[in-house]
Amino acid sequence: MQNLEKHKKTKDLKEFFAILAPVCTAFALVVTIAVQSYQFSRAERDKAIDARQQRDAAEDASWSDALKQVTESEKLPPTVVLLKRFGNSPRYAGEAQAVAYQLLLRKTGSPDEFQGLFETAYLPLDWSRFPQVVEIDRQIYQEWNTLAAKIRDSKTDHFEKERYDKLAVLLDYLSGQIAVLLKGPRTSSQSLDLHSTAIWDTDLQGADLSGADLTAAGLMNLNLKGAKFNDITKFENANFFQSSWWESAEIASPLREYLEKSFPLMAGLTYGGGHSFTKEEYEAAVNRLRASRR
Repeated sequence: MQNLEKHKKTKDLKEFFAILAPVCTAFALVVTIAVQSYQFSRAERDKAIDARQQRDAAEDASWSDALKQVTESEKLPPTVVLLKRFGNSPRYAGEAQAVAYQLLLRKTGSPDEFQGLFETAYLPLDWSRFPQVVEIDRQIYQEWNTLAAKIRDSKTDHFEKERYDKLAVLLDYLSGQIAVLLKGPRTSSQSLDLHSTAIWDTDLQGADLSGADLTAAGLMNLNLKGAKFNDITKFENANFFQSSWWESAEIASPLREYLEKSFPLMAGLTYGGGHSFTKEEYEAAVNRLRASRR
């Protein structure tokens, strides 16, 4: 009986190890594969990190060289080419746009060069870039106004007259770009600071300028049919010459009163969009706006 009992235990133990052996083998295989996979993944990750570091180092060197060339160049075309290389860079796109912004303020070359650099840095234009674009417009408009005063007083030379004409072309271009954004959707949280800016010779039909700061803005020769000017309280010295403001859909009463006094219909004058108006059409439109009491 003792031998039988001992034999039975030995047999059970052999059967147990017979079952355990393949399990241990499988486990060892899984562990081996896992370790090898980890080592492979780590090696690949290390290679990717090294490659990225090499790319970053090369991009850093390229950016430094580009900045040097941009700083030393007196012309915009090479600057446009250089900035295009970094326009989609996750690391340098923001800095490239900042450089373009400074160059557009300082080196307003020929209109074609200006347009090329602007398109590289700002198009497609969206609300995140709007403040910088408006500031470019503002500074150019201020210089244009200074030259315009000299021309009126016959105190400008040939060079300044050429500069005056060139700045007008730049403002025409910027006005068209800004108008496209103004005619699109705008969230209520998006401020609209247009003080001392020029938007002229373009189409603002249906644009919503509600809540805008129009102080000293030059909104000239605009088609304003269906535009909205609600909740506007800042408009001192705003210039609406040749702009058909009475065609707007809605307008704040203080602004309307200012425009009635300062920019009424001028007989025989052609307004934005090439439209002319009779006195009766003007009065009917103004009465409509008065009745809205906004």
